[in-house]
Amino acid sequence: MASDISEDKTKDAGMNGMKQISTNIEFITQDIENTVIFLIGQDEIQSYLTTSNPSVSQQAEVISLLIDLAMPKSYIFDISIIPNRSDSETLSLNPMIDANYPPLPNRNQFNPIPFQEYKGWTQVHNMQTASYGNKNVVTYMHPVRSIGQFDSIGMITVSIPESELSSILLDNNISNVENVLLLNEQQQILSAKNRDWLNRTLTSVYPNIPALTQQSGFTERGEGLTRETVMYFTIPQLNWKLISLVPYDQYMSENRYVLFLTIAAASGALLCISALIIFFVQWVTKPLQKVTQHLREAEPDIPIPTYPRKSVDEVGLFIHSYNSLSDRIAILKEQVKMKEAWKKQLDLRALQAQINPHFLYNTLSSIKWKALLEKQDDIASMVGSLSNLLRFSLNKGMEFCEVQQEVEHAKHYTKIQASRVPGQFEIQFVIEEQILDRQMLKLVLQPLIENAIQHGFKEKKDPGMIIVCGTIELDQHMTFTIEDNGVGIESANLVELKRIIQLPMDQYQLEFGHYGLRNVHQRLMLHYGPEAGLQVSSTINNGTKVTFTIPIIEGETP
Repeated sequence: MASDISEDKTKDAGMNGMKQISTNIEFITQDIENTVIFLIGQDEIQSYLTTSNPSVSQQAEVISLLIDLAMPKSYIFDISIIPNRSDSETLSLNPMIDANYPPLPNRNQFNPIPFQEYKGWTQVHNMQTASYGNKNVVTYMHPVRSIGQFDSIGMITVSIPESELSSILLDNNISNVENVLLLNEQQQILSAKNRDWLNRTLTSVYPNIPALTQQSGFTERGEGLTRETVMYFTIPQLNWKLISLVPYDQYMSENRYVLFLTIAAASGALLCISALIIFFVQWVTKPLQKVTQHLREAEPDIPIPTYPRKSVDEVGLFIHSYNSLSDRIAILKEQVKMKEAWKKQLDLRALQAQINPHFLYNTLSSIKWKALLEKQDDIASMVGSLSNLLRFSLNKGMEFCEVQQEVEHAKHYTKIQASRVPGQFEIQFVIEEQILDRQMLKLVLQPLIENAIQHGFKEKKDPGMIIVCGTIELDQHMTFTIEDNGVGIESANLVELKRIIQLPMDQYQLEFGHYGLRNVHQRLMLHYGPEAGLQVSSTINNGTKVTFTIPIIEGETP
């Protein structure tokens, strides 16, 4: 596994390094080719190559142009303008003694390409200059034709030092690879760390190397422990190849290092585990066993016995938490008892008026019929609504009812209030039919409507409007909204109201108003949870809106 991992990492690193080298070389060669194209179109070059016996000033213009182009580019060793005319001399960036151009590729008796018509890169050749002496270079040649006539008038050559290519190859990110070869299309070595290999073919340097048929990839040379991994990558556009060989024993040396580290780590881990086992047995296991024994012997009605704390580490914190368990259980018991007591107390406060003996119903019924006999329909309707209101309040002691019953109860209440203060308000009920037979906590809507009438329209001269909405959401929740267009609540008073209704019943005693909001808010949270509490919003002179959302409970009444 280590050998495979080392080989895969080396291959990945090698391919990434070759891609980086390829990018650098491709940048230089592409820039040189673009420079040649630029020179071909310059008037100075065209004039020099087409003029018979060009003047010294023309030569100076051409040399100045070449210097301006080559000056910022350190990788350009020489630029030469070679005319076809015998009466014009070759102009070079560096004073040329002998270019020693090599035989051109693909130039043979079956395909005789004239020297002036060749376009492409040469192999490595030695160039002699007056300024720098001998220099191994690789030259790009490009024929020049006249603009308009397209006659062959000369050639432009640009040479880069082989040392520039070699520095790119040596400055690579290929881990554990010291030698990278650069081959041209004819499989001749253009650059390598070993200068004796220049212009030699790959097979002459590495016999029995497999044919590299793909654009890039991996192959192997040799067998057994002496085999080598051959990595190669083709540079786009140029069709040059980058080659590197990694000996197999290099992976093995890395494996031996990994094996040594593994043995050392395993030995250290065994020693640490042994020490930790002893430590945990003495400082962790024994205290935990004692705590377990105490818990096993604990009885519900007797406080849990404590265990002495001897440390401040995690075990000590655990024992401290265990010692606090009894007090916490007692506190939770008291909180549960208090919650249940407040729940009952709130329900009793909400249902205080439910004591409804038979004689009261009979009396109200007699008053209703007497009013009908006296043709006092308003009185009869009001007494009938009051009777239904009281009958619903008792409701056989049940805490929940159907939504339809709760709505009818609210309608009876508003009917009585409308009779008491005629013309003060109008009310509209918009309840979706899907929720009419659903169960909900009773005596919730009526206190909220009462609060809207008392506080919303008390100082309002014009008749007010109350809208009661009930909707279903995703078949899981019911949302009720009681909205009025009354006088509204000032922002400071609204903040105080929200604070008051949120306080527990044992922390605040209401002296003035809003008891209905507080009572409903507490009952909703006790029966449905904190998320079911009232949401109150109001704008001064625009009205108030109270909203609450409760879950739909299927099956039996909650």
